Amino acid sequence: MTLMSQPPPAGFEAPHQPGPPPPWVNTPGQNQHIQGPAPQKAPTTIQVVTTPSFPGRTIGAALGEVIGVAVRDREIDRRHDPAIAYPAMLLHSRQQAVARMADMARERGADAVVGLQFDSSEITQDLSEVVAYGTAVRFAD
Repeated sequence: MTLMSQPPPAGFEAPHQPGPPPPWVNTPGQNQHIQGPAPQKAPTTIQVVTTPSFPGRTIGAALGEVIGVAVRDREIDRRHDPAIAYPAMLLHSRQQAVARMADMARERGADAVVGLQFDSSEITQDLSEVVAYGTAVRFAD
């Protein structure tokens, strides 16, 4: 799996607020009006795997834990079918968390991230987080 920053998903209706952040970047208090499937993953130089090693490569150095966090308003606009909107929002949150984790790994000079895992929790009654974490590694070969 490879990821980097993503454009807004199809069907996304951003709240109209002046200035940064871009409308596809979620900030607490904004509803995510996502319909349909989440965006496709974009290529990057950081490869991410769920396995503890990287198939076909020798790990020369473990650079430490890397994490990515996506915070989401848990409420979906009532105009959208929850059976479609919730899974799309959750998938988008995971992809965003992985992209942020990959950015952290890239900043450390990693070639890949191994051992990808996810966690999620409720921050408040209205906010939840999705966390992607793994180990940044540099290949020996």
